This record gives sequence, C-alpha cells and structure tokens, in this order.
Amino acid sequence: MYEGTKHSTATRLKALGADDRVLAALAGHRDTVWIYEVLTSYARSARSEARTVFITKDVGERAAAVRRVLNQLGPYYDPDFQTLAPLPSSEPGATR
Repeated sequence: MYEGTKHSTATRLKALGADDRVLAALAGHRDTVWIYEVLTSYARSARSEARTVFITKDVGERAAAVRRVLNQLGPYYDPDFQTLAPLPSSEPGATR
C-alpha cells in the first residue's frame, strides 16, 4: 500500500477517536514503528530544549500527555524501553 495512504487513513481514524494502540494493532508493528521512532525523536529534542526555556502551563500539560502516550507505546516498540519520568521544569506537579 502507498505510504501516504497509510498515513492518511491513520489520520482519519485518529480524528474519529481511535486509540494509538488500536492503530498500531490495525497497521501492524512493522508498518507503524517509523511513526514511533519519529515521535520519540521529537520528544527527545523537546525534552532537551524544555530544560533551558520557560514553559507555560498549557505546554507542560501537553508535554505530560505526550509522555504518558510514549510510556504506553514504548514497551510495544522497544523491549529495552525505560519509562520517561516527568520533567520538573515543564510538567505540572513534577517534583524536582
């Protein structure tokens, strides 16, 4: 199947409320692993930058939501996955 079609279908399913685990199961590990790798790459960059800048509450809440999703998906894609801890500098309620 054409790669753009896969992404388009996943985007439509997500808009309809499909859970990431459902999308992964539907598309299969091999077909979705690249999405996970891109997402974790962006998350690593964002976590690194968050340590050096002021983060507003809404951005911190979104960062916490992304971290929770990565912590759920991580073990499926990476057997050596280590749970991501909250960043005290950016996530509400995180301890220093």
